[in-house]
Amino acid sequence: MKKLLTMLGIFSIIGTTMLTVVACDKPSITTITNRTKIDISQVESVVKVLPKLKSKEATTIIEAFININQHVKQIHELGVDDFELKKQETNNIVIVSIKESNKDYQGSFYIKFGLKKDLSQTIDLHKINDSKNKTIISAFFKTEKQQQQEINQLRVEDLLINIDQENSSAKIAIKESDENYQGIFNIKFGLKKDLSQTVELNEIQKNNPETILLAFYKANKKDQDEVNNLQEKDLYINVTSKKSATILIKASNKDYQGSFNLTFKTKTDANEIIQIITKLPKLNNSKDETIINAFMKVNNDVPQFDGLQIDNFHVIQNDFQNKATIEVLGDNQIYKEKFNVTFKLKKDISQLSVLQVDFDKLIGYERDYLINVFVNHNSDVLSKYDNLSNSDFEIKDYPTNSHAVIKVKDNNEEYMGSFLLSYNLLIYFKEGDLKIVFSNFHHPNPENLLNAFFNHPTIRQRLPKLKRDEIDYISFNIRKSKAWIQISPIHNKYAGIATIQWFDDGKD
Repeated sequence: MKKLLTMLGIFSIIGTTMLTVVACDKPSITTITNRTKIDISQVESVVKVLPKLKSKEATTIIEAFININQHVKQIHELGVDDFELKKQETNNIVIVSIKESNKDYQGSFYIKFGLKKDLSQTIDLHKINDSKNKTIISAFFKTEKQQQQEINQLRVEDLLINIDQENSSAKIAIKESDENYQGIFNIKFGLKKDLSQTVELNEIQKNNPETILLAFYKANKKDQDEVNNLQEKDLYINVTSKKSATILIKASNKDYQGSFNLTFKTKTDANEIIQIITKLPKLNNSKDETIINAFMKVNNDVPQFDGLQIDNFHVIQNDFQNKATIEVLGDNQIYKEKFNVTFKLKKDISQLSVLQVDFDKLIGYERDYLINVFVNHNSDVLSKYDNLSNSDFEIKDYPTNSHAVIKVKDNNEEYMGSFLLSYNLLIYFKEGDLKIVFSNFHHPNPENLLNAFFNHPTIRQRLPKLKRDEIDYISFNIRKSKAWIQISPIHNKYAGIATIQWFDDGKD
């Protein structure tokens, strides 16, 4: 027994010793203090009112919040997954918070937003002339529909159209850039049948609309039954000459479209004498060809002149100014007598030395623009010539970047003339052509931003002769960190619009 107790005592000593060794071998533990997160909810430049959104989904709200706050450096570094949406306080206010799992930032924001109105619906345009974009869009705006007032506020450029020709349908979508509305319009339509054709009528007594319409219904034509079902209220008749007319199907007809070109002969009284017109309109010159062309034009309805060409006539110039004699050549001509014609010449304004034809700092050389420049700069002089306006002029041939020929149109009855225009072009910047971005701009204000823009290396390189007094603001939006600059050609040939975008991290 004593021996057993002795052995147990030994084991107790050994065990105690082992425990002591293990305890002394325990590793030391280093405590790591958490780094303090930056609370960006205190950054004043954070925008908390969002534009109207397409939905209340968390991702949509968070994406909009990030996009509108790209000027805030801390938010610019974060993504959608770094934020979460807290409970909705009211119908249009939510709390957006940075997730606790983010190691660098913390903060919550009360965010206010609105929702775009959804105008989606199915619209039947019924039958239209064709399935071109322009036709469908035009019919879309004219057709009665739900939410008519809101839809009519949309512009053509706010819409995207996709046409399914095979199924006579289309989808018109409101672009995401529209600030107030969203939606897709499912469009159904059919096509009006085109009945256009040329119809030769029997000989008629008179070429008035009533007689022509009656003969039209009796004449042989394609799609006879459908054409004859058209009522007089569906048609518009235009008598174009003594031998021709055009009948148009009005746009109000729901099933058909098209025009009918009519030709016919009229019964003439044997005793009727065709009066030959010998007083000609004002001419550009008194050349034989000019006189003959004018004579044929004013007498184009004379049956006896049918088939005659310019070579069938001969001009005998009169010793007296603005008079001539015309005779018909050939053995079988009906008229053996000669025609004494009178005429006057148009005034040639190209002789006017007071008109300005040299211009500086133009923004382009499109035809309409050049005509407008010429007329505006010479309005005082042109007002003395029956107020000649833009519609009286045309640009001849193709203008270059330095020269163009402008002339009075041939159909002007009083004046003629042409001028060589010479001009220099501006170096013109459209919106978006010239943009300067400042990645870190402290304390932005209109004056120091304008100075920074003027001294920016890109501006000095592209516009080396630009003067400080040639730039000023069109618009300055501190909330969007964006400004638009007007460049004026006061001393140089620079003109247009430039854009400034800046970001401020809020640190000095």
